[in-house]
Amino acid sequence: WADGWTAVPLAAGYVQFGATENACMVRRLGHLCEMRGLVRPGSGTFAAGTSIAVASLPAAFRPTGGRMFLVGVDSATQGARLALTSGGGVSVIPFVATARVSLSAVWTVG
Repeated sequence: WADGWTAVPLAAGYVQFGATENACMVRRLGHLCEMRGLVRPGSGTFAAGTSIAVASLPAAFRPTGGRMFLVGVDSATQGARLALTSGGGVSVIPFVATARVSLSAVWTVG
């Protein structure tokens, strides 16, 4: 009942953090979509409080409306907001300056 993992294209200037198990991937499980991965800027860090477009969801995995999630960052006591749009936009707003942000989330489609 599970589709295989599909790569999520990262925006220019952003790369996966670390090893291949951290690659930004998404899969569909019936009416649920699951995304995983860690992303970082190609150089420098994410600025705190700034909305940053980091990826684009393939059409089959896009939510019917906007979705927001709390996700992890480098800091054990802080996080970031992960936002998904029906147009496929994937953006993050870190609460603190950070080197990497998790893209792990689960949402419904169709």
